[in-house]
Amino acid sequence: MTVDALSLLRRAAAGDAVELPADLAAALLQAAPADLPVLLGLDRASRTRRRNAALARAAALLAADGCGAWIAAGRLAAAIERFERALWPALLGGARLELSEIEQALHEAFATAAAPGTCQRRLFELLRTH
Repeated sequence: MTVDALSLLRRAAAGDAVELPADLAAALLQAAPADLPVLLGLDRASRTRRRNAALARAAALLAADGCGAWIAAGRLAAAIERFERALWPALLGGARLELSEIEQALHEAFATAAAPGTCQRRLFELLRTH
């Protein structure tokens, strides 16, 4: 429910007509303000899980040729640096860019506000455990 709730609320904030499921609407209405971040998946642990899943998805796309996890981690580190330098500032500025699948995954990772690192060793560990 968490990711769906957040995506539905983002769509609603963007002006799209959305229909909230009854259980979600009830949970949001009954929740204490302090519980909303966890309910919406905005707590640190949820954001980190979403970031890691997006990074793993990007790495899988970068490793489509069958390379090992270490090589994929290096490619991912380079892709993160390029994205952060070239695309992320434009996206933050409101630019509507056509993104590749890898760039979409990196956008999802950056949008969590749980900053992805560019250290190949740490990315390798993430890929081994994910």
